Amino acid sequence: MATRVGCNGCHGADGGGRELWEEEGKFKLVAPNLTVKRDLYDDAAIDGLLRQGRTHDGHVPFGMPILMFQHLSDR
Repeated sequence: MATRVGCNGCHGADGGGRELWEEEGKFKLVAPNLTVKRDLYDDAAIDGLLRQGRTHDGHVPFGMPILMFQHLSDR
């Protein structure tokens, strides 16, 4: 599923996360390691993340393309 909807583009083929962009001395944007974050989410929380853009602690996941995932069916 992650390959089909494009998660691997940012989080890597193994879901281990990777650096996306950096401006030396200003910022570094890193896609999280999903294999570690998975423990924070039950099925309902994953649904909330992908369909409503709500993380396990309620904040918006910066840079995650939530609008791309809202169309996913339950199947």
